[in-house]
Amino acid sequence: TVRAGLSSRTFGSDQAYRFAALRLSPRFGLGGWLVFTSLEASSRWHAGRYENLHTSSSLRLFGRQPGLPWAPTIAIRLRYDALRRPEETGSQFLIGGDSGLRGYPARRFDEVRRIVANMELRPVFYRRTDGVLGGVLFADVGGAWKSDPAIHGSIGVGLRLGLPRVYDTPVVRLDLARGLAGGIWQVSFGLGQYF
Repeated sequence: TVRAGLSSRTFGSDQAYRFAALRLSPRFGLGGWLVFTSLEASSRWHAGRYENLHTSSSLRLFGRQPGLPWAPTIAIRLRYDALRRPEETGSQFLIGGDSGLRGYPARRFDEVRRIVANMELRPVFYRRTDGVLGGVLFADVGGAWKSDPAIHGSIGVGLRLGLPRVYDTPVVRLDLARGLAGGIWQVSFGLGQYF
């Protein structure tokens, strides 16, 4: 996907600048695993130079494990983000809570680089036409930094309730997580899988 545009004061913007973004998202199967990748870069051009260059890459793997009890799916995500030339004081990546590192308060860590790795074991306990009940065991590792990486980890469990008869088949998510380095027990609730 390629996007380009112009932000103009005529349309209510506080600044006038050009912007561009490029995203590649190849997807494929690999030996019983589904692989989803994403590479993205976006920036804006202002006063003769680029500003707020955001680069991002992610890899997600999903594989069924029929030999284990309840035939769980193993889900793995690895994501890296970097912000170069952040011209705005509020330009940063947040991590904690629902932004990649369960078991820590939301927005606990923030800076211009971020890496997150998540692994989940997702068994399904009950499956009927009107609902699906599943669980999750997970581990999260990640950090946000400017010059020296500081990595933190968390572990937890959760429940998933799938509602196939409801429009767009939502999954209700309830997780209990604890940060391993001074984190606290955190409960999070949401719609959709965590990743």
